[in-house]
Amino acid sequence: MSAAKVNPDYMPVFLNFTFRRKACACLATQVDLILRDPVDHSPPGPSVHGILQLNSEIQQSLPDLHDSHGMQLHRRLFKKEACCLESRKKLLNMWREVNSVCQIRNLSKRTAGDVSNELETTAAYHRQEVRLFEERAQESWVATEQMERVLSELTRENARLRQLLAQVEFNSQLSPRGLHVPAAPPTAHRGPQGSGEPLGHEAPPARGRVQP
Repeated sequence: MSAAKVNPDYMPVFLNFTFRRKACACLATQVDLILRDPVDHSPPGPSVHGILQLNSEIQQSLPDLHDSHGMQLHRRLFKKEACCLESRKKLLNMWREVNSVCQIRNLSKRTAGDVSNELETTAAYHRQEVRLFEERAQESWVATEQMERVLSELTRENARLRQLLAQVEFNSQLSPRGLHVPAAPPTAHRGPQGSGEPLGHEAPPARGRVQP
């Protein structure tokens, strides 16, 4: 595995483990060469026995080193898994909240749509009623104007008739026969003193007695 693919959190452990593995491989190669040709590949300082002892110690320490680094990696892995689990729980709670908010939003949307439709229907109904009231008011206004014209004409006609009646009464008072008093009924003839003639008529002249 290359260093580019390693998580940055595990990079120090990876580098330490890689360095130790390369060192062990290099020592193993040198030991193998010494065992094949001790004269040509013997180091000037330590003896072959010392190198073999060192190689044995290195080989024995590798499992412990591997276990130590493995435990470190596992502890870090457990921490990361715990963080991931906590993040998943938070994400789940957030998803539930978002889902609840979306449901409330959809319900509010539907309610707003229903209210909008109801308001539109009510507004249309009231607009129609307003038009009807306006038409009725216009008709009432026209009828009122007509009644006012008729009333004005009747008022003028009444005034004319009153004036005409007053003129007739005035003319009747000026005329001697204006009142037309009915004449008294005729009575029997009673002589010169009580002729029974109506006013304005003279009694006929008396005739002389016939001499015997």
